[in-house]
Amino acid sequence: MLETVDTPYFRDLQEQPAALSRTLANLKRREVLTDVTRFLTQRYRKVVLTGMGSSFHALHVPFLMLCARGQSAVMIETSELVHHAQGLLDETTLVIAVSQSGSSAETVRLLDLDSPARVLGITNDPGGALARRADHAVMIEAGPEASVSCKTYLSTLLALQWLAAAMTAGEVGKLLDELATAPELVAQCLSRWPQAAQRLARELRAGDSYELVGRGASLSAVGTGALIIKEAARVPAEGLSSAAFRHGPIEMLSRDIVTLVFTGDPPTQELNRRLVRELEAREQRVYAIERGGTSDPFALPDCHRAVLPLLEIVPIQLLTLVAAQLSGHQAGRFDIISKITATE
Repeated sequence: MLETVDTPYFRDLQEQPAALSRTLANLKRREVLTDVTRFLTQRYRKVVLTGMGSSFHALHVPFLMLCARGQSAVMIETSELVHHAQGLLDETTLVIAVSQSGSSAETVRLLDLDSPARVLGITNDPGGALARRADHAVMIEAGPEASVSCKTYLSTLLALQWLAAAMTAGEVGKLLDELATAPELVAQCLSRWPQAAQRLARELRAGDSYELVGRGASLSAVGTGALIIKEAARVPAEGLSSAAFRHGPIEMLSRDIVTLVFTGDPPTQELNRRLVRELEAREQRVYAIERGGTSDPFALPDCHRAVLPLLEIVPIQLLTLVAAQLSGHQAGRFDIISKITATE
């Protein structure tokens, strides 16, 4: 299984701790916080969080942070916003647009709209349209990425938590101190690759499909995890909330489906653990992804709540490497799409 060490995707995975360190260093610069705070002095009646793909899924975390602090927020794919929901975009609206390239077709169309809403961009490319044309932009400093979103996704998650704290009078310095452990903990998860590959190669099969379920902030990993299994390994995967999973899809479970349950944090952690126990009792193939868990390679190290969304995706990244080889593909190689989606 270790032949994957020479692929561009695998190298991007291994570079994630360094990408997070660069993003942290940038966000700790006083002028970055000063500039975004100055931009946010206007009060907004609502915040629209928008992106596509993993950039969209990453928005679950700041969406919940904003809602918990009383901010009216809407989370919507950019494709839907620009064609079906432009009524949200008035002078009382702040749009937080996330695009790793900043030049995807939907992002460019958003920037082309004649809208009174102000746009704050989160992006990785200083030369992209979002960095150049947004009313304000925050750079994530993840560095170049070959194909599947991995280090850009983690850096985006980190920057979005920082931004949500800055928007709601949160303790930005304290949050950054908590997030400072992320690079080392992500590296710790990645270091399990040889053992993880051996176990997954024994337990996974060609022809398997995957159900990823969770609640709350774990929905970022649920959505992104299902996406990268499909695009990196080219096998079927679905991401749902654990509640939605119980409302029907649980009926389709079989021995050809692997269910990955992100147990997350209170107040819904025990609900997710109960789901794991129920599926085990039904002799289904199920793994719990949780801190201090015992089902390696899906167990995560103990960490602060802010770091958990960053760690949850790493076991799924490792899974894509094995699933791709079982299905006869090079993980992370694109044959149909490109890194930047330029066509709607």
